[in-house]
Order: sequence, then C-alpha cells, then structure tokens
Amino acid sequence: MLSINIDIDYSTNPKIERLTEILGDGSEIHLIRLWCYCAKHCRKTGGREDWSGEALETTVRWSGEKGLLIETLLKLKLLHRWKKGI
Repeated sequence: MLSINIDIDYSTNPKIERLTEILGDGSEIHLIRLWCYCAKHCRKTGGREDWSGEALETTVRWSGEKGLLIETLLKLKLLHRWKKGI
C-alpha cells in the first residue's frame, strides 16, 4: 500500500496558514488530496505536465471559485507550473 508522510506541523506551516486565510478553513485538504493523487498516479514524474488547472481542481474536488485554488497554490509556491500545464 502506498502512503505519504505529512509533518505533524502541517496545519501550522506559514504557507498552509496563508492558504486557509485565503481560501477558508478546510481548504488545506485539497493539497493533501493532490499529493495523494500524485503519489498514486504520477510516481515517475511527481506531477502531470499535461494537467490543466480545471482538471486539477476537479481531481481534488475543489468546489470554490474556478481557478482560485490553482492561483493560490502557485502564488504560495505550493504548486509548480510545468511548461505545458500545471
């Protein structure tokens, strides 16, 4: 079984605190969902070069304003932009 390790101070990390300030309480789960997806489906590259922001938001079940999750993750440097996609 695959697993990921999350630091016990995850929720008090300044970037995660800023994420929840911008997007609201509970929004930090979307980053964990992204990590879990990548751990299972993107093991060789660590991500997907062909992913659009909309596809990523759908995958992590973001229900907020379209594009806001991606914009915020990129702004906080919690997500890397590939040459062809997110």
